[in-house]
Parts: sequence; C-alpha cells; structure tokens
Amino acid sequence: MAELAEFFISELQDRVQALDHAWHAGDQASLRTMSQQLKDAAQGFGYPAITESAAQLEAALLAEQAEISAIGEKVEALIALCRRATAGQS
Repeated sequence: MAELAEFFISELQDRVQALDHAWHAGDQASLRTMSQQLKDAAQGFGYPAITESAAQLEAALLAEQAEISAIGEKVEALIALCRRATAGQS
C-alpha cells in the first residue's frame, strides 16, 4: 500500500500541471473530470484535505451558475494542496 501511496504523490505534479492547463484553457469539462478523479484517488490514499478541496471544485463546476472567480479560487486551492503534498519528493 505504501508503494501505491508513493505513486499517487509522484503523479500529483502531473495532475497539477493538467489542472493548471485546463483552467487557463477554460476547459471546464476537463477540470470537472480531473477534480472528480483526484477526489476519488485522494480519498483512497488518505489525503482528506485534497479530497475535500477536489470535491469543492467539482461541486462548483457542476453548479449551473458557477462564477469563474469562485472556480479559479478552488483550482488554486487544490493546486496549492497538491504542491504541499509533493514538497520534498524528487
């Protein structure tokens, strides 16, 4: 299980880059998919802060009247949590 958790952490940087790219491209469908996948993976590996942040982003993206600024704040918060989780990993 520890190896799987290490793999999850090691791939977070790629997920961060994909989230950032989708956000700047205005690709809300990809953001929704990635946030849902990240929420599920983080929950499975015991990262509750990332799970909650990804869930909040997913909910904002699913809201019909979601404001772009609110989505941007949630994207940035999720990216920051992922970067903190990978700090010190090489």
